[in-house]
Amino acid sequence: MLADILVVDHQPGARAVLRAILETRGFHVREATGGVEALSEIARRAYTLVITEMCMPELDGIELLLHARTLRPEQKIVTICGSEQFPSAVLLRDSELLGAAGVLSRPFEPEALLELVHQALGTPPPASTLP
Repeated sequence: MLADILVVDHQPGARAVLRAILETRGFHVREATGGVEALSEIARRAYTLVITEMCMPELDGIELLLHARTLRPEQKIVTICGSEQFPSAVLLRDSELLGAAGVLSRPFEPEALLELVHQALGTPPPASTLP
């Protein structure tokens, strides 16, 4: 069964890159443009994994993580951060302390994302690499 992954980022280009990487490996991907939309999606249906940007307007990744845990305590969430405005190491550490299944700092290689996704899902990564 393919994993259903919700990708959350306010930047369309970032969502498109994540979608392309994940769909190349056969994952089913849905997108949310921010934390508020993501919470609505999570309330509506269960996702195998949520991948969220930490630094977003309205509802950031930490708030999303906390609210998502209220809606679905078992929800696995991976957080991504990389911005000149925010110290990503601190935000990623905080998300780990709050129960994120994994953290990733930008910039990253596609294989690093896929490895983290498989780790969060508890599945072995495929042996082949991205083209």
